[in-house]
Amino acid sequence: SGIVKNKGLQLTTTDTVSVYASNFLTTSFDASFVPPTESLRDEYMIQTYKTKTADRPSEILIVAIEDSTVVDIFPTAGTVNISNGTNSFSRVLNAGQTLQLQSVANGDYSGTRVKSHDCKPIAVFNAHLCAYVPDNTGSSCDHLFEQCLPIVYWGTEFVATMSNHHNGDIIKVTALEDNCQVWK
Repeated sequence: SGIVKNKGLQLTTTDTVSVYASNFLTTSFDASFVPPTESLRDEYMIQTYKTKTADRPSEILIVAIEDSTVVDIFPTAGTVNISNGTNSFSRVLNAGQTLQLQSVANGDYSGTRVKSHDCKPIAVFNAHLCAYVPDNTGSSCDHLFEQCLPIVYWGTEFVATMSNHHNGDIIKVTALEDNCQVWK
C-alpha cells in the first residue's frame, strides 16, 4: 500500500475490441469491463465495501496514462503506510505507473475522491481483497474488483436486475454531493 510501481499495462489494437480484466483468489473471482483510454478522465469517486479485518482491506488502484501526472487522493478511511486518518495526500506517477492503496482495519474507501492535475486522464479501480457481502455471511469472503466510472459519466437514473437464485441482492449507492435523495 502506498508504493508506486511499474505495473500498468497498455493494450493497443488494429481493430475495435472489447476488453475485460479478471482477478482471482483461491476461492473467489471477479472481473471488470475495461473502458477505452479515450473515455478516461481526471476525477473519480470510489465505491468499496467496508473492511472487517486488517488482512482483508478495501483497495484503490490508480494507473497513470501520461508522464508527470500529479494525483490528489481525499480518503474517507485511513491508508496503510500513509495515514491512520483521512488526511489528503498527493503522488506523482508516470505513464504506466500504478499506486495501490489499502485501507486500515474497519475502513471503507466509499466516497474517496481521486483527482489528477491539469485534466490528465487516469484509470482508477475499486477493489476489496476479501469482503463479506452481506456482512452477516459465514467464513467465506468475496474478492471485489471493478474499474471506476469517471464522475463526468455519473447519472441520475439507473436500471438494475435482480437475481432469482440468490438470497438477496445488494445495491450500493454513493452520492456525489450531500443531501442526495434516492428512491426506487
